[in-house]
Amino acid sequence: MQLWAALDLSCKRKYTKMIGLSVLIALMEIGGIGILLHTILSILKPTFILHNIFTRFVYNELGITDQKTFVMVMTAILFIVYLVKNIILVQINKVQVKWAFEITSNVSSKHYKYIASRELLYFHERKSADIVNEIVSITVSFTDTILLSSVMLLSELSIVIMMLLAILVYNPFLFVFSFVSIIPAAAFLVYLNRNKLAEQGSKLHSAFPFLYENIVELTAGIAQIKLWNSASHSFKKFEKIKNEIYALNKSVYIRSHHVPPRIYEVVAIAGILCVVLYGVLGEIGASAIISSISIYAGVSFRLLPSMNRVIGASNSLSTHNYIIDFIKRIDTDIVDAEGGTLSFEYSLSLSNVSFGYSSNKLILADLSLDIKKGEFIGLIGNSGAGKSTLMNVLCSLLEPQGGNVLVDGKVLSREQKTAYQYLFSYVKQDVFMLNTSILHNVAFLDDMPDVERVWNCLKKVNLLEWVETLPNGIDTSVGEVGKQVSGGQRQRIAIARALYKNAEVFIFDEVTNNLDANSKEQTLAAIKILKSEGKTALFITHKESELVLCDSVYSLKDKKIVQEK
Repeated sequence: MQLWAALDLSCKRKYTKMIGLSVLIALMEIGGIGILLHTILSILKPTFILHNIFTRFVYNELGITDQKTFVMVMTAILFIVYLVKNIILVQINKVQVKWAFEITSNVSSKHYKYIASRELLYFHERKSADIVNEIVSITVSFTDTILLSSVMLLSELSIVIMMLLAILVYNPFLFVFSFVSIIPAAAFLVYLNRNKLAEQGSKLHSAFPFLYENIVELTAGIAQIKLWNSASHSFKKFEKIKNEIYALNKSVYIRSHHVPPRIYEVVAIAGILCVVLYGVLGEIGASAIISSISIYAGVSFRLLPSMNRVIGASNSLSTHNYIIDFIKRIDTDIVDAEGGTLSFEYSLSLSNVSFGYSSNKLILADLSLDIKKGEFIGLIGNSGAGKSTLMNVLCSLLEPQGGNVLVDGKVLSREQKTAYQYLFSYVKQDVFMLNTSILHNVAFLDDMPDVERVWNCLKKVNLLEWVETLPNGIDTSVGEVGKQVSGGQRQRIAIARALYKNAEVFIFDEVTNNLDANSKEQTLAAIKILKSEGKTALFITHKESELVLCDSVYSLKDKKIVQEK
């Protein structure tokens, strides 16, 4: 079973307990049906009371002397049994649902860590909407569509098997009849729907990222959309995606929820008619016919809904099978993202490094660079030459396809990568902002931010006076992706964040592009202080005001590094 193979040991234990409870549920359901049938037969055939072991035991032990009293007692027992049974089943279902969400929590956490641990290239190659869809599918849909559906499938199958075995013991003919009339129809429906639903589920999964993209494009690009008067174009795209999703959902819903009950309603009626015909043609008498119909109706009362649930659960598993494929891809050997520290004493080096986003097109080829601790280095080159890529390789955000990254002359290992990355603060042109306060954007993911240190960093980048004029001061929200502040303010908040981290190595990518003259002067003054503190810095820039701070300047040409200064 694919689901079983995708779960770890702790989840398998809980899943096994859920299945065990499902078998218990099946036994309780069979017990309830048994008492129901005994009650019905006691009403229809008074002679049944003393010929059946169970009814005779109840009749004698309670000292009952007539059928009327016995039927009333059996009816009361039936009501109490079903009441108690359903109270217990609700509690069992609560436990099953609790374990299902615990398993989902475990699986979704591991999946999230797996995604977060992937190389930058993984995010470069995949659309963000696809990643969002994958994470949301596991976090939101896995419990209902996979876990609980699989448990229901096993539970209802257990009920069906036990009921058929009980019928076999009581009336072999009725067993053959029930088996032939019900099981082939179920098998046919499962076979008919399985591949089609899997195909439609995969198409649905592929369609949702386009819907997410359309919404993001609308919200992020609304200004350009309005200026181009192209809202109708976005709407047409939305309508096309929406209609495709609705059409697939409609087909899935009809196949899963409407067709099986209608077929089984026909099966139930056909079954009753067949019992009648058998009685008439076999001349077994009206009493026997009524008795057989009653037994068949009692069995169908539970058996047919169980078969419907089996088909529904099977359909759900087929439709959402792609979720299991996501889980199976999770790498169990994920390096702990919080692990270890790494010292940087003398130098960082790239030794004969090669890298390309595709195997047949290298951006960096056999490139070597040695950076001494405390050195300020400038990097220039044409747009698209690979300067940002080179910095990402240096930070170990991208894995080189050839060559090595060295720290103090020693090759960086996989286990050291997370600690090595923490050595860096990288201020990019496209600033990433959290949808939270200025305080938490400067302190970033620091759970216990040092407020005084944040204020000091804001002062160094000429933001102190501006923040003090805000109604909520340092607690003012910057908005989603920083849309509540200007581009220059975002840039300076990013620089303040880098200063707050107090990393060993700073990378500034066109860091003063969006700054006015005064802010630029103060920012460069703050960067100069890093030199006196023994920090290392790299500048991607063509601005002389930044290059003058550098001890060495390199240019990136034809996939190689050339020293210019």
